[in-house]
Amino acid sequence: MLPAISARLRIRAATASGVRFSLMLGVVANSRQSAADLASVWNGEPPIPIETIYNGIDLKAFPFRQREPAEPRILYVGRLVEKKGIRHLVEACGLLREWNVAFQCEIIGSGPLESAVKKLIEDSGLKQSFTLYASMPQTRLRQRYEEATVLALPCIIAADGDRDVLPNVLKEAMAIGVPIVTSLLGGIEELVAHEQSGLLVPPADVPALATALRRVLGDPELRRRLAFAGRKIIEESFDMRANFSRLKQLLAAQFEVPSGELAAEPANKAARYEPVS
Repeated sequence: MLPAISARLRIRAATASGVRFSLMLGVVANSRQSAADLASVWNGEPPIPIETIYNGIDLKAFPFRQREPAEPRILYVGRLVEKKGIRHLVEACGLLREWNVAFQCEIIGSGPLESAVKKLIEDSGLKQSFTLYASMPQTRLRQRYEEATVLALPCIIAADGDRDVLPNVLKEAMAIGVPIVTSLLGGIEELVAHEQSGLLVPPADVPALATALRRVLGDPELRRRLAFAGRKIIEESFDMRANFSRLKQLLAAQFEVPSGELAAEPANKAARYEPVS
């Protein structure tokens, strides 16, 4: 399966502007994992340059929070599909209950596994510990981030090979200062450094997931350290405006067009959150 590509620097006739282009200048991938996957098509020796520029987020829309939530709350944001590992999160919450760990878990998203997830929650005797939302306005989603003690996204590689690389929800939560527990997968490791900016667990390892969640829920100093380091990573590598500026500079250099003549910056995302990947 080919990786996600942010942009292709393809050539179109532009004789009117006096700019000359070659047939293919290069490719921009949105992660090092995607760049490596694409290069593997040519056995690691692509005939064109492959640049990596991360898809960033609007830091102004996700300011760092000033206080921790009062209640122990686990937050999941994403579609209810196999690759997100939502079943494993419910099972991990079952272990937390067995270990007498206090928590509430909020799930924001919908998808083909919605009925199965609801049944698993009920069959596990966890109905009082979960709240499910299908979708909500972006402003309300930011409020749910504000009230989350930890964001859990236990991604796996699905049976058909589908997988996440750099989920935006991780970036948004880290920007706000929500500690992260997610899976040890290529791509995600470019965003989350284990024990530094988040906790990484093996995919589909329910006991490891539950143990990591218990650590974050019970350790204020760990939460503080992960929150500040997570925000730092987002500011340094996943700032939408900075990364768009890099893309403009790349295009300008390749096309011999002053970067100021290109679009100023990308438009803001839609105001309503609808999980799409």
